[in-house]
Amino acid sequence: MKKSFIFGLARCIAPMLLAGLFMTACQGDGKGNEDMSAFRSNTGKGWDELLEEYIEKYGDFVDDTVCIILTQEASKMYLYTDEVYTIKDFHGIDVLEVIHGNPGVTANYRAQIEAERNGNLQSYLEERLKYGIQPRIIENYRAMIELKLREKSKINVIKAIELLGAREDIEYAGASLYHYLDTDPVDDY
Repeated sequence: MKKSFIFGLARCIAPMLLAGLFMTACQGDGKGNEDMSAFRSNTGKGWDELLEEYIEKYGDFVDDTVCIILTQEASKMYLYTDEVYTIKDFHGIDVLEVIHGNPGVTANYRAQIEAERNGNLQSYLEERLKYGIQPRIIENYRAMIELKLREKSKINVIKAIELLGAREDIEYAGASLYHYLDTDPVDDY
C-alpha cells in the first residue's frame, strides 16, 4: 500500500513539475489562475477534441485521478488548522476519495509552527540542524491533494480539471500521467 501511494504521488507530482503545463495554455494571469472553461469556450472545442490535445501534448493519463496544488493562502489555512478537504468540498465533481499528499512533510511544517507558538522555535531548529534537517520555510509550502473520481472516464478528468481550475483556492489542477515506476526492470545480462 505504501509503495503504491508513493508512486501515485510521483504520478501527480511529475506532471506538475513539467514546463509548459496544460493549464498555461488556458487564459489566466500567468500565476496559476488559468481558467480552462475560458480556453474551451474561446477555442470552440468539444471535450473529445480537448482530450485528444491533452493526450497528444502530455501523454496518456489515469482515467480516475485529478492532482491538485492549493494556492499559498489555502495551503497556509490547511497548515495552520486541522481542517482537511473532504469529498463535500468538491461540488460538481463525483469524487470517490480525497487523498492528502505527503502527510509527513505537513507534520514537519506543523511541528515547526507549534514550536514557534510555544516559544521553542530556536531549540526546535537547533535540534533539527544537528541532524542536518533544514528549517521549513512556511511561505513555500503548498498542499497537494489527489482526487479519485467515482466513474472512470478521461473526459470526466478533463471536466474536473476545468471546474477546479476556476476555483480561487487551487493553484494547479491536472491529470495524473502514467509513469510505470513500480515495474521490475528486465535485465537479461
